[in-house]
Amino acid sequence: MSEELKSFLQSLRTKPELLAELRSLHGDPEAAIRWARERGCHLTPADVAEIRDSDRELSDDELEQAAGGDTAWPPPPPPPGP
Repeated sequence: MSEELKSFLQSLRTKPELLAELRSLHGDPEAAIRWARERGCHLTPADVAEIRDSDRELSDDELEQAAGGDTAWPPPPPPPGP
């Protein structure tokens, strides 16, 4: 994560109205980049993609994976020794 993006995200945390404005541009990355530049932050398309990915809800499959649904727990016992 770039320092520019970290700084921008910090300003979004302290000013919820900015986050609401940015969310309204969710479907238009170029508009989001222009919007950020108007506020003194020079984001890249990769920065905008990172923001969009962090702001979306997880799918059921992603939630299952995050909860450890893809792995068996407890792990199987070790094979018997000689």
